[in-house]
Amino acid sequence: MRGVLSLLVVAMLVLSMGVVPGVTAATSTTAEYSSVVILVSDNEADVTLAEKIAEVLNASVVVTKWGVYEENVTAEITSLDPDLVIIIGGPRAVVKAYEEDLEALGITYIRAWGNTRVETAVDAVNKISQMFPGFEKKVRVAIVHGWDLAGIIHLRGKKFMIPIFIKDSNVSITIINKFNGVEIIKNRQHEKIMEKIKEKIRERVKNVTEEVIENITQNIAERAINLAEERVNLAEELVNNMTQQNVTIPGVIPLLENAKRHLEEAKKAYEEGYYGRAYGLAVASKNIAEVVIRRVSEKFDEKFAKDIAFKLRVRVRVLEMVALRLQAKGANVTEILDKIEQAKEALKNKDIDTARQLIAEIEKELRMKIREMIVTKKLRKKVKKNEV
Repeated sequence: MRGVLSLLVVAMLVLSMGVVPGVTAATSTTAEYSSVVILVSDNEADVTLAEKIAEVLNASVVVTKWGVYEENVTAEITSLDPDLVIIIGGPRAVVKAYEEDLEALGITYIRAWGNTRVETAVDAVNKISQMFPGFEKKVRVAIVHGWDLAGIIHLRGKKFMIPIFIKDSNVSITIINKFNGVEIIKNRQHEKIMEKIKEKIRERVKNVTEEVIENITQNIAERAINLAEERVNLAEELVNNMTQQNVTIPGVIPLLENAKRHLEEAKKAYEEGYYGRAYGLAVASKNIAEVVIRRVSEKFDEKFAKDIAFKLRVRVRVLEMVALRLQAKGANVTEILDKIEQAKEALKNKDIDTARQLIAEIEKELRMKIREMIVTKKLRKKVKKNEV
């Protein structure tokens, strides 16, 4: 049950405890970050953007399920000793609970996002360019349709190529001209839009190249089906858990059945060799499943908004995971683990005030340990650099 609950605890983790102020990074800073982690959902466009940026920044990428809070993710981030976490994607994709975790643990972060994957890519490029001067001079930019899975997968195989996603013929010439050059990735599916883009930029942008790829291949159709199946399975798990909790959400069962039906039809079309049809059905299935996930998440947010005991139990589990990760890296967290056990006992006895006080102390002590680990990692890097 705990594994299921960890998938269900979404943005309702807004604890009434105080958080550490001033851990959001200013985008105008030129500070040298020695260990950058990018947190992103498994959305195919956002995770590709994250991976491409990580190549340039030599950053680590941590992926979370779209629209879901996973209790182990914060501990995974902490174990990488980051002095900066870049969240790519909006709070619907990477839930706000992760920001609250990072604040509570004193880890600096920024979020790059927009209302769509198109706006998210632009915001990410702008923020990264401000924080890491010279970033755009190290790479080319690729213009690809944001919902073109074939184009996105193709882009993943290219080194030092940052995607700028588009939905129509609108594209920022200012942003594109920051880079060493631009490549237009197109296929038959979005040929007209990409031709308009090419016409718009060809006399105003330097070093424009074009690459035409196959439209929907067997491999692309298979990838689309796999993505849809992951979303459908997650949506079904969340809905089943809600049912076990005797919570009803109007409309989600028909939506889930519709998503499953589209997925089965996509698999059938794939087996028959109709890869374009299989792709379209898989995309539709995935989109419907994401609506289900969002509705379930919103319901859990509403259900547990006033359940402070539940929130504290989740917080204790997350902090314990963080402490154990630090212990595995050599930190002495014996006293912290003792307080975690005390907090568990307090919650078991429904002593909310004591639990909250203990959690505040645990977070303060973890912040100190995390800071020590980050500083130690920086010093080691400097020593290694000087030796070279």
